[in-house]
Amino acid sequence: MKVDLACTLGPGTYGPPRFQEFTLNPRAPQFTLLGRLNSIAPSCDPSWRLHNGLIVDIEIDDNGEFIVSDDVFLVYGTGQTQFVAIQDYLVSLVEYYRLVESSLEDSYDRAEFQRLQVYLTHTA
Repeated sequence: MKVDLACTLGPGTYGPPRFQEFTLNPRAPQFTLLGRLNSIAPSCDPSWRLHNGLIVDIEIDDNGEFIVSDDVFLVYGTGQTQFVAIQDYLVSLVEYYRLVESSLEDSYDRAEFQRLQVYLTHTA
């Protein structure tokens, strides 16, 4: 668990600085997703494949809902169970891939598409 210090000004304009400790949440459990998407979540299209492991975080929000996210593309999925959240994440990742693929005339999207292809491929 990591502890950071935040500096805030004391009361009024001339007060000495006060340091307040706060604790960041411990790192969420991580899993690596790899292989055909339908082998990870059977409802996914079998023509999609993660050919390099993509690390995802799995967290639970204040309402008890699971959140699955990655730090590479900043894509996430949610669900009442871990499995449903992973499925939702995979659907979101494929949607993101298709969105980026549809605008390759933009230089940012071309570069992002190349990054996506390092992890995710689609075979017709």
